[in-house]
Amino acid sequence: MYGLYIFDVDGTLLDSMSMWHDLGRIYLSGKGRKSPENLYDRIEKMTLKEVSEYFIENYGITDTVDQIKSDITGIIYNQYAEILKPFDVPLNHLRRLQEEGARIVALSTSDADCIRAAFRRLGILEGFEAVYSADEFGTGKDNPEIWRMVCDRHDVNPAETAVYEDSPYAMEAAEAAGCKVVDVRNLL
Repeated sequence: MYGLYIFDVDGTLLDSMSMWHDLGRIYLSGKGRKSPENLYDRIEKMTLKEVSEYFIENYGITDTVDQIKSDITGIIYNQYAEILKPFDVPLNHLRRLQEEGARIVALSTSDADCIRAAFRRLGILEGFEAVYSADEFGTGKDNPEIWRMVCDRHDVNPAETAVYEDSPYAMEAAEAAGCKVVDVRNLL
């Protein structure tokens, strides 16, 4: 057993990637703006704050960063609370770790309240020490420092931490931070 397990959410525990691929387009369309076909590729590694700033700078959105974040969160909250399905194999693995009393946290670029709503619906929320959004750390999951900061918050050395991820950029950063990485794409 590891001292800490860090689980990604989107694409790891929840089958939400198609929603994320369309979310920026849906938001911009609601504001009367057209988006390029590759919008998701441009914003994929960004935190919600960074996406909001990007929309202001590149699409002339006049709302504040906080308002854009709130609007986007409103669009997706219902998906998490009521609709998104889990991936069975990673979810069963998570439940086994929870039953064994493992120390588990979630780290996502998604809003923490949305994640908590999904976890509550799935009956797994109580098994997490914490649910973090990358926004709380002021950096993305492509930065090795975010993985060290999560470990520090839980007084665990990165070398004693297992990270469950599906995104190559996040896996590379977690490895660079010294964590053991489990590529969940091999479990799906």
